[in-house]
Amino acid sequence: MTAERPLLTAAMIVRNEEGFLGPCLSSLAGLADELVIVDTGSTDASRDIARSHGARLGEFPWTGDFAAARNHALDLARGEWILWIDADERVLPFPRAELERVLSARDVLACRLWFTDLEGTTPHRKIRLWRNDPRLRFQGRIHENIATSIKAVVAEDGYEIADCEMEMTHLGYEGDISAKHRRNLPLLRQRLEEAPGIISNWLHLGGILTDLGEKEEAERVFVQAVALARQSPDRHPREAACYAELARSLAVTGGEPTPSRLAEAEAVLAQGLERHPGDRYLQWVDASYRMARGRFEEAVVILERLAGIDGERFRDPKVACDKRIFGEFAFDALGLCCFRLGRHAESAAWYASAEAVAPARLEYRLRRIAAEQRARRAG
Repeated sequence: MTAERPLLTAAMIVRNEEGFLGPCLSSLAGLADELVIVDTGSTDASRDIARSHGARLGEFPWTGDFAAARNHALDLARGEWILWIDADERVLPFPRAELERVLSARDVLACRLWFTDLEGTTPHRKIRLWRNDPRLRFQGRIHENIATSIKAVVAEDGYEIADCEMEMTHLGYEGDISAKHRRNLPLLRQRLEEAPGIISNWLHLGGILTDLGEKEEAERVFVQAVALARQSPDRHPREAACYAELARSLAVTGGEPTPSRLAEAEAVLAQGLERHPGDRYLQWVDASYRMARGRFEEAVVILERLAGIDGERFRDPKVACDKRIFGEFAFDALGLCCFRLGRHAESAAWYASAEAVAPARLEYRLRRIAAEQRARRAG
């Protein structure tokens, strides 16, 4: 690092983030040499908090385009490298010396960090660190990405994309996020009109509609996502969620499923598992489907495999998983399967495991007691 130019700029956009911003900036202490914050119209104390942490402030009137605002922040960054972070994210403690070692690599253009999207999910890798190069800019009004421009420069200049062990965690989707959903919904619809082939946007739209109670429209969206996934030649692991969400919609949610919907769900699951046999969430939905059909022995085989995974240590670089499918949810489902199969002692043990990891859930205790009573009568 030279006196004229900092090594690392942490850049972000904010709007009314006073509840998140301070801890975010504190997490960057000792790592970032420069903080660049572009405000898009805050009416709270966000600007004051930014100044108190020594950030350089920029202004960018909100136009409904995340990429435009983010690119303005990149334009203001002076560091040799840029770390992209949002106010509701945190960098976990990481040695500055190790960061400098990573950034000293001459052949690296960008780095994939470990990122946790939601509390209770496993980390996966995201590109959040890259060289300060004017060719690297975000695209897309929502779900904006910089990967397209990074890949273009990699191809042009012969750089590499490397892995870095730095970790970030996201807090912004905890609690009631209905207001965020309503903000994102029109932006997503507009983005899909502009670029209808981006599968992740269809998945996000389906998830928002599901959370808002629009189950029928969400199902139509998941149908579209699966149609796109079927056409995709590269079988990216993220596509597995398309099959899982559509099958779940058909077989698990929305009350008692009809035989025709269950048959359709089975076909969707078979296609998804053929393309993505190792996807854990797809396996979980498959087990749920088999339970819905009363095929408990088949479900047990899948669920025991999931329950054998340590959710706290599991990491897949490409996709995140809800840790509960390896723990609480798997234990509860195994308890039910074993109970229905008359294996009451096993059922009680699985419910005890669910109770141990989620003691506030009274139903697990009651189910354990019921299974124990059946086991004693049988013995």
